[in-house]
Amino acid sequence: MTYRADVEPVRPSAAEEARAIVASTNTGTLATLSATGDPWASFVTYGLLGGAPVLCVSTLAEHGRNLAADPRASIAIVSPTRDPDPQSWGRVTLAGVVERPVGDELVAARDAHLAAVPDAKNYIDFGDFAVWVLRVGRVRWYGGYGRMDVATGEAYAAAAPA
Repeated sequence: MTYRADVEPVRPSAAEEARAIVASTNTGTLATLSATGDPWASFVTYGLLGGAPVLCVSTLAEHGRNLAADPRASIAIVSPTRDPDPQSWGRVTLAGVVERPVGDELVAARDAHLAAVPDAKNYIDFGDFAVWVLRVGRVRWYGGYGRMDVATGEAYAAAAPA
């Protein structure tokens, strides 16, 4: 193999890097807006439907009531690592609006959540729980010191995990 200094290595896009982080775990911090407009952050689990986070949330929880009243939300996801420096950890924030899927998409979303969070079988069908899909509109990816970028929801949806 010949080394050429004039050839830049091909790096994954921010959307591909973000998809890889999102696929690496099933937990994140969901940010919603309360009835008074205050931000509210909650630990959540998720599955993936074509890269879109699928949440299963109770209306008994404040974040569940918040989503029902205002669909704007974001989820911050941190890549699992053993690196002792938290500032070097890969992470991503996906922002957009949540929707309750219907019909075939509801079946697929429910299955996606259960595949990622098997213990959700114990509560997913309770009357106070609802399945939501985050329709990603904006992505902020951070891959470690000096490695960060943004991506559109469209680029994220079209990307494969890096």
